[in-house]
This record gives sequence, structure tokens and C-alpha cells, in this order.
Amino acid sequence: MRFIQKYIFLILIMATSIAFTWIGTYKHKEPAVFKEITVSEGDTLWQLATDLSDGKRIDKWIDDVMAMNDLDSSFIRTGDRLKVPQVKTAPVEMDHFELAGEGK
Repeated sequence: MRFIQKYIFLILIMATSIAFTWIGTYKHKEPAVFKEITVSEGDTLWQLATDLSDGKRIDKWIDDVMAMNDLDSSFIRTGDRLKVPQVKTAPVEMDHFELAGEGK
């Protein structure tokens, strides 16, 4: 009991540090939003990433697809069903667009 009374501030600082470290390392992840595709003949993950990554780094996209599908290598076969990250799109209101050459 005397030890706790003597070092209460040190114990509180250590407990607070541990709590903030734990909170800081915990990452809140959004649920993965994905769509399923069927691999066509000649498809590669690199080519799919080029078409579907929507500006995300291709190597990161491929790593995400491999993790989502529990793949040990980047080799895919025709007919495989793959989960790929779904591109988040915002609804677009067409009345905000003006086509080139439209004069007002």
C-alpha cells in the first residue's frame, strides 16, 4: 500500500501511456466493400488493377485483392471468382454539368 501511495503519479503516467498506446495502435477499419468478378482468359492481376483500381496504387490494389481472396501468389486462372475492392462513387447530379460548346 505504501508503494502505491509513494509512486501513484508514476503509476498513473504509465497507465495513461499504455492506454494511449493501445488506442493509437487500434485502427478502425471500415467494412470492406467489394464486388465479385470472374477472371476471363488472359486476365492478370496487374491488368485488372489497371482497369479497376481507380487511381489507387496498383501494387497496393493487388495486395488488397490477394488478402481479400486468401491468395498465396498473384497467379489467377480463367474462371476464378475474385473479390475486388468496390470503387466508392458519389451520386452525380447531371444538372451541374455543362458540355463543351454549350453557350448561355
